Amino acid sequence: YLDFAVKHKLLETDGNGYYIVLGIIRKIFSNSPIEKKREIYNRIIKLINTFYPDQYLEKYNLAKIANQNGYSVYLLQHLMKDIRETGSFVSNADLNDFEKSIIDTYYNAYCKASSNQFDTAIKVLEDFMMEYVLSSPIKQEYQLLISQCLIKSITVQDRNKAIALLTYDSSDAMIDDYLKYRLETRKIAALIHNGEYKSAQIQNK
Repeated sequence: YLDFAVKHKLLETDGNGYYIVLGIIRKIFSNSPIEKKREIYNRIIKLINTFYPDQYLEKYNLAKIANQNGYSVYLLQHLMKDIRETGSFVSNADLNDFEKSIIDTYYNAYCKASSNQFDTAIKVLEDFMMEYVLSSPIKQEYQLLISQCLIKSITVQDRNKAIALLTYDSSDAMIDDYLKYRLETRKIAALIHNGEYKSAQIQNK
């Protein structure tokens, strides 16, 4: 894929990494019908997903233009990433009321967890998940945070639950490589924290 992208000048390298040549894409779009443009945008999203899976805002902007089904999920992931990295987020007018509640709940739980109020953080997330059905990848984002809180517990039951929450369907296209990496590394840490060193070694292979 990388060789193909470089050969066809969809990517260029500066010796330290690769970046997408958007100028060429713009030229392609200038005389393309709307359906063709959407197809190209979707292919660019797949390209970004392959090389920069955590670039959620870029994927959101492209998916929105392409009118891709469920494109707002990328915006939700972007805001959740902001919360984890900066401890805050800037609300977006594109979110509907339900999506705003998803982010507000995640932010509330994250703040509780950051101040060591793990039981409260877990309750905030689990109460929301009992009231609403969440799909991938938002479900996994919630479960990751719950798992991080549960692993702090001294009980074996809670720690085992923390590990179980990190299981995911590897064939689920909505779970990108960045999220898979976070789930897998968190599971290794949880197994080690639970004293399951052999299982952690197997998971790491």
